[in-house]
Formats: sequence, structure tokens, C-alpha cells
Amino acid sequence: MNLEVGYYKIKNRSRRASNEFHYLRVFIEGNNKYVQIDDEEPVEANDEMAILLESYTLVKKITHHNPVEVNNAVMIISWSDEDEDPFEMRMRNIQTFKNELNLFSRVAKALKLR
Repeated sequence: MNLEVGYYKIKNRSRRASNEFHYLRVFIEGNNKYVQIDDEEPVEANDEMAILLESYTLVKKITHHNPVEVNNAVMIISWSDEDEDPFEMRMRNIQTFKNELNLFSRVAKALKLR
């Protein structure tokens, strides 16, 4: 995948992850080209990265004239307590998110919020 600088919507080719879509960011910093999938650490674009990107299908390039429409957005925070029991909160708006962090101050602290 030889990609221009910009943002892309990509899909995992794996049958297990057949419904997994991701965002790919391609950018240049200094004299080097980097790629970043979702919120992962950016990686310099090289032959190894090209092999990794072969496991994805390019769905479309995201541009000003071809934006992504966002529907049904949900914020999810998950954590484990001191007993390693899993918890998860789902929120649909930022006000609910703020309220939950006020109610669960230890979660806010773990997220390093003030």
C-alpha cells in the first residue's frame, strides 16, 4: 500500500475480524513518512509496515469532500478493580461522561484527570 499523506478508512481482511474497521493516518514528520492505525503509536513507513498494511483493505480516503459520517457514537471506559474484577461504563454524550467521572473519582484519577 503506497499511500499519500492523509486519513483513510481501512478494514481488516481477517475472517475473525471481518467487521473491524480502523482509521489509518499517513503523515510526514521531518524527512520521514509515518503511518498510524487508530490511536496506536505512529510507525515509520518501511517494508515491514507495508507487509502489515497488506492485512487491511483500503475502504476509502477521508477528505473534506468525502468525510466520514459518525452515527451512534458511544464512549466506553473499562477497568479492573483491586480484585481484578472487570467493569465497563458506556456513555453517549460528554455530559454523562463528566458526571460519571465525578461519581467515580477513582476512575478519573486512574485516567490522570484533575
